[in-house]
Amino acid sequence: PASVTPSTPNKNLFIRFIEIYYNRPMALLTILTGLTLFAVTAGAIEMAWGNRTVPFLGKVPLSTDGRLPSVSIIIPARNEEHNIAAALESVLRLTYERLEVIVVNARSTDRTGEILAAMAGRYPRLRALEVKELPPGWIGKNHALSYGASQASGEWILFADADVVMQPSALERAVAFAVKNQRDHVAVIPELALKGFWLNLFASCFTVFFSAYFKPWKVKDPKSSRFVGIGAFNLIKKSVYAAVGGHERIRLRPDDDLMLGKLIKKAGYAQELLYGRGMIAIEWYTSTGEMVNGLMKNAFSGANYSVLLVVLFTIAALAVYIWPYAALGMTHGTLWGLNATIVAVELVLFTDTTRFLGYPRWLAFTIPAGALFLIYIMWKAMLLNLKEGGIRWRGTFYALEALKKNKV
Repeated sequence: PASVTPSTPNKNLFIRFIEIYYNRPMALLTILTGLTLFAVTAGAIEMAWGNRTVPFLGKVPLSTDGRLPSVSIIIPARNEEHNIAAALESVLRLTYERLEVIVVNARSTDRTGEILAAMAGRYPRLRALEVKELPPGWIGKNHALSYGASQASGEWILFADADVVMQPSALERAVAFAVKNQRDHVAVIPELALKGFWLNLFASCFTVFFSAYFKPWKVKDPKSSRFVGIGAFNLIKKSVYAAVGGHERIRLRPDDDLMLGKLIKKAGYAQELLYGRGMIAIEWYTSTGEMVNGLMKNAFSGANYSVLLVVLFTIAALAVYIWPYAALGMTHGTLWGLNATIVAVELVLFTDTTRFLGYPRWLAFTIPAGALFLIYIMWKAMLLNLKEGGIRWRGTFYALEALKKNKV
């Protein structure tokens, strides 16, 4: 007994050391999860408040102060024979009086040109222009928008997509809002009319993640550097468009709508975002495959063509939108409680945000799948763009080195 006693404390210390060392990763994970919970909760509170400060276009009153400024709607079209007629019919039914609609047929190889020519013959408001060759150093859509703007006579310009469907009073409300609130740029988030589970899953998660990152409710604050631009509905004062350099400054940016908004905000002009649910709608993509292929052109540009930013985004998405859900079946005790709280906060935030965007609330339960899908899109676009040395868009190849140089 005398010979055993001295070794007992040493053995206990050794076991204690092993226990502490073994539990260090778990303690660190608990701390990181707690920090994640704090960040998610703070972001959710800000976003819930911010969503409620963004006006709905449908609730904007029509102007009673006399004539509104003249507007030119610029719509680029390339091989849009399936959508262009129906979308243009809605645009041409707008109640706005001082309006011209300019559609630029950008090297279409289908019946788009024929459809536009026939419609221009029936509607005096409609001007159909054509671009037969793409000048060097331009993305086709950006050149079409720039050319259309150069032919516009309106005091304001509305850049819109070829598949946008608008309610008759949509433009009148948007211009009335801009004039009354002294805004130089008004962007409107459209309602997405999507078919199929996967399209709705991705779109809902994408728009929520977009709002969380860009914080669009802050764009109206002149002290904030936040900016916004929506390709479906970018309403800009023509003098401001010219002052910031127009699409000439962003001629090789696949994300031209956002970058135009960035130019406007950086120049100190007044900007605001509105929700367009019930007033403006687009189909966006008709199938999951079309969506994946379509996003190959601008997913990597969204990360400024930076591999590091894609990696950091992946880590953040895994930590915030995927791991907490997986952890519910892999952890216990305090760590489980922290992750369960993160999941609860995200579900509440998602269901709250869908009220403003028009998505079914049950899509909140697809957050991890949507995050994985978005990670897949980012990595596929990055690897494809790096492998091919550029992007392919509407039959034209644009070199990655040239795209990288067009910084804003």
